[in-house]
Amino acid sequence: MIIEQVLSEKGGALITVPPEATAIQVAQILSSKRIGLVIVSSPGGRLLGVISERDIVRFVAEDVARLATINAGEMMSSKVITCTPADDVRKVMSVMHERGFRHMPVVQHGHIRGLVSSRDLLKHLVAEADLHQQAAAWSDLDFI
Repeated sequence: MIIEQVLSEKGGALITVPPEATAIQVAQILSSKRIGLVIVSSPGGRLLGVISERDIVRFVAEDVARLATINAGEMMSSKVITCTPADDVRKVMSVMHERGFRHMPVVQHGHIRGLVSSRDLLKHLVAEADLHQQAAAWSDLDFI
C-alpha cells in the first residue's frame, strides 16, 4: 500500500497557517481542530515548516514571555522530513518510528499534498491485515 491510498481514503482536509500567524492562533487551531500538528506554508502551497503540540509546550516552558509576540515563521521547525504519495506505508511508518514523530507531510513537486499521522498509517495497516486474514480464511475453504 502506498501513501496516496491513505490520503484518498482519509480525505483532503489539511490545516495550514501562514508564517505570519501568531503562536496563540496556532495553539487555538491545534486545540479547536483537535490536531497535533499544523503545516506552515507559503501562499502558493509550499511547505515552509511545521509546528506541533510539542513545539508549543516546549516554547511555553522555555520562553512564555514571548508567546504573545512570536509568529509561526519564528517558531516552526523548518527541517522537515517528508514523504511522497508514491512512498510505501510501511517505509513511512518505519521512518516516523525511528525519528520519533507522529506526523509526516506528504509533498509532491514541492507542494503539500497532505499530512499522514501514525494513527492514519496504523489504521490502514490493520485494515490490510484484516483483508489478508479474510482472504486466507476463504482460501482455506474447499468448495470442490
